[in-house]
Amino acid sequence: MTAAASSTAVRPAAWPLAQGGAVLRVQRAPDAGDGVAAAIERDLETLATGAGLTLGAAGASAAVRLAGPAEPGGAPRRLAASTLRAGLDELADDPRTRDALASGLLVLDPDPGIVTTTLQALCGARPGPAAVALVRGADDPPGGWDRPLFDAGYVRLKPGAAAVIAEPADAYLRSDLLTDLGLLREPSSANAISMQTLGQNGRFANQLWQYGFLWLYGLRNNCRIQTPRWVGNLLYGVPAEPPDPSFTRQAFTVFTGVERHLWSMAEPPVNVDFFGYFQEIPESWRRHRQLLRRLFTPQPGFVDLIERWFKRSVPSGATLVGIHVRRGDYSYFDHTAVPWFRPIPIEWYDTFLEELWPTLERPALFVATDDAATVGPHFARYDPILAPSSEIAIPEFAFMPDFMGMQRSHVLAMVNSSFSRMAGLLADDGQVAYLPNMKTQRFERYAPWHEEDFWSRFEA
Repeated sequence: MTAAASSTAVRPAAWPLAQGGAVLRVQRAPDAGDGVAAAIERDLETLATGAGLTLGAAGASAAVRLAGPAEPGGAPRRLAASTLRAGLDELADDPRTRDALASGLLVLDPDPGIVTTTLQALCGARPGPAAVALVRGADDPPGGWDRPLFDAGYVRLKPGAAAVIAEPADAYLRSDLLTDLGLLREPSSANAISMQTLGQNGRFANQLWQYGFLWLYGLRNNCRIQTPRWVGNLLYGVPAEPPDPSFTRQAFTVFTGVERHLWSMAEPPVNVDFFGYFQEIPESWRRHRQLLRRLFTPQPGFVDLIERWFKRSVPSGATLVGIHVRRGDYSYFDHTAVPWFRPIPIEWYDTFLEELWPTLERPALFVATDDAATVGPHFARYDPILAPSSEIAIPEFAFMPDFMGMQRSHVLAMVNSSFSRMAGLLADDGQVAYLPNMKTQRFERYAPWHEEDFWSRFEA
C-alpha cells in the first residue's frame, strides 16, 4: 500500500460514542527497523495520557501510550503486559481505563506489518476499541482491510458516518455498537455474490440462514449481494438486487460443514452464485451476533399485533420457558435416509419440564408447534401459551408468533430444526438453551453460538 499522511485521519472533533474515549495511534516506531513493533501515541491534545506499555518484538522495543481519563500531567503507568494483545486485555480489565478503551478510536497507518500485528491483538481484546480509522494511501481503494477487520469484530462505515474520522481513512465500527444499518459502507461495484434459489430452497428459517450467510460474506469481502424477492424484503426491509445470470454456481452439500473453509480462505470466491443451506457458524460470526440480530429485527408494522398479544398473554415478571415441538413433515420423512429430521419424543419434554419447573421463579410455558391440536392438550397441566392465528395481520407470516415467542423465552428447549435454532441465535444473550442428546435421550444445556456440528448430533 502507498504511504499517506496519517495526520489527515482524525478531525479535531468530539468522539460521538462517549465522552472520555481513548484515541490511540499505531505507527512504526522510529527505531523499529524492519520489525513489527509499533508506537501508539496520543493524538488529540485535549486527552491526557492514561497508561504506558513497553513492547518487545523482533528485537525492537516501542512505547505505547493510551490517551484516556487520567489526571492532567500524570505520568504513564507501566503495565505488566509484554505484548500489545496482553496490554489491551490489561487495559480492558482495569476499571481506570476500561471505559476509555471500550469507547475509543484506534488509528492505524497503512503499514501491512503494523496492521496485521495490531489486528491480531484486537482479536483478543476484551473488548476492542469502539472504532478503527485505517489510513489509506492516495491510490488505495476503500475496503482493503475489510476482511481482517471483520474477523476482529468491525464493519466499515460509509464516508462521513463518523464525524471524527476524515479522508483518506476508512472508518470501522465494532459491529455490536452499530444501531443504524444505513451507516454501513457501499460495497465495491466490481464484485458481487448471489443466491438465485433464495426463497425456494427451504422455508423461513432456512432462508434466514442463507441470507445471513450472504450478507455477512458480503460485508467481509467487500461485495454486493444479489437475490430474488423473498419474505425478508417485506418483513425486515432488506433490499433485493436481481442475481446476475452469468455467475457460475457453487453448491455445498447439506449439513457437512464443508462451507466453513470459505471463512478462512486468503481469497474467497466472488462473482459466483451460492447454493446450499449454510448453517455453520464460523468463529468470526460470533463477534457479529448483535449485528445479525439487528438485521433480522422485523419492521414494526408486521409485529405490532403479536407484541400486543404477548403483553396480554405472558404474565408480568414470569420466567418464560419455550419449547419447540416439531411434528408436521417430520412425521413422514424416511428417518433412515434423513436421520436429522426425526421427531423428538414427547416424553423427553415431560422429563425436561419436570426437572426444570421447580427451579424457576414464576415459570410460564410457551409451546411453539405445528400440531397445536395434539401437542397443546398434552401439556395442559402447565396451562401452556400457544400462539393464535387471529393475532396475525398477514396470513403469510403465521409462523412469526412461534418464532418470536421462542426468541424471547428466558429458557428455550430447541430441537433438530432450523426454526428453533435460529430463534435461539437471535435471542438475547441471557437466554438459557437446551438441545436433545440422541444418545442420552434427554435435553441438555447447549450454547447456540459456540458449539459446532449441530446437525451431526442427530445422526446417531
